[in-house]
Amino acid sequence: MLKRLINRAEKEELRLAPFIGIGCPGRIDGDDRSKPAHRTCREIGESSRFNLPASLLGAIPRIGDHETTILMHNDAVVQGPERSAVHE
Repeated sequence: MLKRLINRAEKEELRLAPFIGIGCPGRIDGDDRSKPAHRTCREIGESSRFNLPASLLGAIPRIGDHETTILMHNDAVVQGPERSAVHE
């Protein structure tokens, strides 16, 4: 999906920052291996050798003319649509 979006931006002559930020609730070990609290994150990170930032960097080493920088933060809160709206 990211590669598709990068290609689309290039076709539209948009200049992207060479940065990918990842928010993953749970615990991240010092070597960037995740111990996520969320079930979906757990499923993709079940291997003790899985390293999401390294995997993404291997797949997307450059964005435009620059090396890609990847940052994963383990204290992210991902929220869905506002649920307090009144529905008529």
